[in-house]
This record gives sequence, structure tokens and C-alpha cells, in this order.
Amino acid sequence: MKKYFITPFQNENGLSIPLLSVFLLLNLIVLLNALIHVPYVGYDAWEHIKYIEILSEWRFPTLAETGEFFSPPLPYIIPALLYATGKLDLNLVLKIAQFSNFLLSVGLTFYLLRICDLILPNNWVLKFSTLIFIAISPVFYKSFAFIRGEPQIVFLAVLIMYQSLLIFEFGDDRKSRIVGLGVLLGLSALARQWGFFLFPAVGIFVLIAGFRKKLLFSYILKFSSAVGISFLVGSWFYLHLKADYGTFTAFNRKPGETFSLANQPQEFYTGQGWGLLFRTPFREVFLNQFVPTLYADYWGDYWAYFNAYGRNLETNEFLGGRLLLHHLKKGTPDWLETNIPAVISYLGKVNLVAVFPSLLLMFGVLGSGVYLLRSLSTKTISPETAGFAFAALMMFISISGYLWFLIQYPKPTKGDTIKATYMVQTMPFVALAAGNVLRVISQKSTFVFCTILLGLGVVFVFIFPVLISNYVFWEQLAIPIPEIFIHY
Repeated sequence: MKKYFITPFQNENGLSIPLLSVFLLLNLIVLLNALIHVPYVGYDAWEHIKYIEILSEWRFPTLAETGEFFSPPLPYIIPALLYATGKLDLNLVLKIAQFSNFLLSVGLTFYLLRICDLILPNNWVLKFSTLIFIAISPVFYKSFAFIRGEPQIVFLAVLIMYQSLLIFEFGDDRKSRIVGLGVLLGLSALARQWGFFLFPAVGIFVLIAGFRKKLLFSYILKFSSAVGISFLVGSWFYLHLKADYGTFTAFNRKPGETFSLANQPQEFYTGQGWGLLFRTPFREVFLNQFVPTLYADYWGDYWAYFNAYGRNLETNEFLGGRLLLHHLKKGTPDWLETNIPAVISYLGKVNLVAVFPSLLLMFGVLGSGVYLLRSLSTKTISPETAGFAFAALMMFISISGYLWFLIQYPKPTKGDTIKATYMVQTMPFVALAAGNVLRVISQKSTFVFCTILLGLGVVFVFIFPVLISNYVFWEQLAIPIPEIFIHY
């Protein structure tokens, strides 16, 4: 058992201190944000909290009670059970929910390293580089500071890939493995609807592996069994939606009459931010423009719930997002404490600096596509090719599904469903693909590899303030606000 937990942090010479250090640093930042970030600030935060309160009454919320009525209950079950005891204050319950996100972060990064070991055993460069690309991504820390379903989805997605590789690539097809895969798939559907994008990714991987190994019928049977188990685990909630709202896909927004690219205006597809991406990336600047909005939200705080900060000095209440923008449109009132003037300019510089790691991430995504094509055209492939091809499927299908959602449920006047957090489930696989780019580079030139690492280190230092929440109960913690957070 000890070896099981130590192996992911080892290279061919034993324990890798740099690898372990990045793992610890990454998760300690997640822990810090879980401890200090105000749980009432985040995308639809009050709606999610209302869900917890109502679920603690042993019932599902209605459309009239919260806009999150359609969300599956997995992220809320434990805090709701704790709150239902009547012995814990809501603030403490919410803090426990945020702390659970830290545990999910530890789990997913650990199993991501184990995936690295499956496809390229003891390759510390791949493992180290993969974690670097997660550690340097602000949206990861922001998403794991909020109380919502995406942290569970990321964790489950990594476990699903790990289980699937063991079963269908390495032949560990014990019944317990298949049952485990089914349970994980079912839980993903109970965490957030984005979890359904994982099903076709696994299914296509199974078909490719089964055809290549001439075990197609056997693999289809095993996967079908897992899907059947997932139905038993997760279908009950969607049956509830069907019974109460007449559809399995109930949502708080009406869909387009038909699926058509014309549901979104041209600027959704072609908008590039009007030159403001590197100057003032703040909400409503890139109104309903997909690429600049997603980029600004990935590397910064476009929607103003993490770094762009507001607080009512009279009531000590925090103001974020739409409410903060509403008051700023009238000028900055005397009662409002905000870092907006400085932070917006800084976030623009962050976006500019982030072009470097973004290019590496893009090369990784494209490279994983090459592995996918190779797996489709070659009868005999290595675990390396199979692993990166699987990562490509997890990325491409989730992104395609998300684009379908944005087109099917358009809101051109807001574009408020364009959030990088919604696709954070792709991050481990994007990081894995980009880590592989650095691995290949390290084999060709140690100097270039070290230069890239140095560049990523400089980027990490420059953007570090973006990785830490500015929405903090400083008075309650009796901690003076560091100067860097006041300005940035």
C-alpha cells in the first residue's frame, strides 16, 4: 500500500523532489483558497447555497426557489447532510464543502500521475510537466474555490480514464473494475450534466481498443455493463426532472427552436476582443465572443468573482460579478472598496504573458490529435499512443459538447454561459497533452527544455496574485491584507 502512494512521485532513481514539490505547491494553493475564499462569492453562488439549504430539508429545490433546480445533487449532498443535523452553522458547512474540493484536487492530481505511469512508466518529465500546466492555470484554483459540481467532474473524469485504461488497454477486466467504472460514470452524471460528455469519449476509446485487439464484442459487453450500472447509479435524478418538469434536460433557460449555428451571431464565432484582451479584460467587454471570453476567464477573472474585488464598507458585504459592475457603471461610490482600476490593467498583462503557455497547451492539444489519428490507422500501438489518444477524446468530445450547449442555449445579450470553469474537466487532459510536448522537447534538447521551464517559472511568478482569491474575510481571520493583493 505504501508503494502504491509513493510510486507516482518517483523517477528511475527514486523519489523526485521537484515533482513532489509541484504537487504539494499546487494543492496547497487550492487549500489556501478553500480556507480564505468567501463561499458566497462565485458563479451563481447564492443559488448553489440555496440548493444545499433546501436539500437539507430532504427535498429537491423547485424552479421558483433556485435557478440551479436542474443541477444534480452530488456536490450538495454532504454539506446538506451536515446542515440537516442542526449542529453546524451554515458558514462552517460551506467551508467544509470548500475543503472537500481540496481533497478532490489532491485525488485527481495523484491519479493523473498514475495515468502518466501507465502510459510512460517512471517518466518524471511527463509527470512534472503535466502538473506544471495545472499549477500555472488560474481557472483551476478559481473553480476549486467555488461550491459547485465542476470539481467533482474533474476528479471523476481522471478516475474514469484511469479505470478505463486498466480495463481496456491493460486487460485488468475484473468485475470490480467494471463495476467501479460504472459507478464513476453514474456519479459523473450526478455531479453536473457535463459528465455526460465523458460517456461517448470512453465508448469510442473502447471501440478503438476492442477493434485493434480483436476483442470488440467482449469490450462492448463490458462497457455496456458499466453503462448499465451507471444508469442505476445516476438515472433517478433525471427521472425526477422528467416527472416534475417534463424533460430529462430541464434548464433555467429556453433552448433554440432547432440546433443551428445561426442561433449565435457571427461575433460569437469570429470576435477577437477588439484589442481589449490585453488591456481591460472585464465582464461585458467581449460581449458573447467565445474565444476572448474563454481565454480571459481561463487566465484571469473576466466575470469578477475571484480577483476583481468589491466590498460594501458600510455593511462589510462582498460585491462581485454583475452586482459589482452595476455599481461601477454609475462611478465608484464612497462606500465601495474595490481594486478594479488596478486589477483590470494587471489582468490584461496576465493575458499577454499567458500567450506563451497557451501556445504550449495548443501544441499539446494538436499533438494529442495526432495520437488519436494514429490509434485509428495503426493495428498495433503502444500504451503511450493509446493514452494520449484517450486524452484527446476526453478533450475533443467535452469541448464539442460544450459548444453544442452554447449554440443550443444562446444568450447573445449576455454570453454569460461562456465560462472556462464549465470546461475545467478537460484541464487534466490538456495538461497531460502539453506535458507530453515538453517531454518530447526534453529528449531532443535539454537546453530548450530548461529554457521553456524557466519561461513557465517566470510566468508563474508574474501571475501568482491571480491564483489567490481577493474575496477574503480578512477581519475575521485577523490577517492584514498584503500590499500585493490590494493592488492586484
